[in-house]
Amino acid sequence: MSYNPLNPNGQAASTNSTPVVLANDQPAISTDHAKTAGATTSVNNGTTDAGTQRVTLSSDSTGQVITRGNAASGSADSGNPVKVGGRYNSGAVTLTDGQRGDLQLDASGNLKVTSSGTTTIAANSSVNVAQLAGTATDTNSGAKSAGTLRVVLATDQPQLTAALKTDGSAVTQPVSGMVTVQQATAANLKVDLYGTAANATAIKVDASATTQPVSGTVTVQQATASSLKVDLSGTAANATAIKVDGSAVTQPISASALPLPTGAATSAAQTTGNSSLSTLATNLPAKGQATMANSMPVAIASDQGALSVSVAPTTANGWSVNSQTALTNTKISVKASAGLFAGYMLYNPNSSVCYVQVFDVANGSVTLGTTAPTYVVSIPAAAAANIEFSVGIAHTTAIVLASTTTPTGSTAPAVALTGFFLYK
Repeated sequence: MSYNPLNPNGQAASTNSTPVVLANDQPAISTDHAKTAGATTSVNNGTTDAGTQRVTLSSDSTGQVITRGNAASGSADSGNPVKVGGRYNSGAVTLTDGQRGDLQLDASGNLKVTSSGTTTIAANSSVNVAQLAGTATDTNSGAKSAGTLRVVLATDQPQLTAALKTDGSAVTQPVSGMVTVQQATAANLKVDLYGTAANATAIKVDASATTQPVSGTVTVQQATASSLKVDLSGTAANATAIKVDGSAVTQPISASALPLPTGAATSAAQTTGNSSLSTLATNLPAKGQATMANSMPVAIASDQGALSVSVAPTTANGWSVNSQTALTNTKISVKASAGLFAGYMLYNPNSSVCYVQVFDVANGSVTLGTTAPTYVVSIPAAAAANIEFSVGIAHTTAIVLASTTTPTGSTAPAVALTGFFLYK
């Protein structure tokens, strides 16, 4: 067996060095780092150099690095100030409740107060308005300008003691619409419609010198307790009758005057008026007589009882007939203009129902199977059908029809239909 002596203390490690393991209950060993990366370790304050140990704070560090000033709030300022930075954003930043934000700067580095660069004035603040819309505010009296504040009178505006001018002139302006006239004394306001000696000038309803007629309902009040007397006939008690228009002619209204229709057979009694209806009766057409030039028109009252009317046929003004001996899906123009569809009599020899499509459209504009019919008449299988409309069905453009196997199709019946149509 050979013997290898231990290396002397302090000798560099070699192949024959003996490894040493520190026990887990080894007391703390004090180590003094004299160098960092081969350079003398930097201590105390100073600038960084090769002997400065770089340290990185971990993201899960439980400790906090606290930066604070050297003077408390409310105390005298001392020391050097800490610079505060901000952030420029071209658009406004939107934060939610509880979020922290950066001070906002404009493109020139100036601190922005709001996104618009304006400051909101607190409620009830005392403000001296020096401009309106960028123009110096008008004060005292004078002509209006861009600096004049527009004012709207409230609906409960108190009564003005002086006349209100509606423009800058010295003339009081007329007021249109409903005007309430109030009198300063307790007496009623007297309105004279005649322009009598008591009031030589009649009421003017415009700025002209001519008395204007008053249309609509006029309420007249008299200053005395007696009733207001109105004479419709212009009698001696009131020599001047009421004028019902703006002319200078007095319009008489007589209880005996009854206006009658004029015409070739109008008599002198009808034009001058009749005192009774007996004279009128002699000038009216006899019972059952045809309308005459001097016939009097009669209006039936809205509460008139039921009238019994008999309709008698005549040789004139009857329905026209359109006969069809072979009606299929070929379009038939019963009438090429506006008219009345009055009825039909048709026979369907087929074993299924056939349909007659009726159009209120010009013949050239109808395409069977595409153009919707105005209405459809169905004819039962192996049967005849007929009807007459007493006043007819109005067509504004034309009366065109064709027969098909479906209500809106284009297929012709196996056997043509026969019959006729009534129209006007």
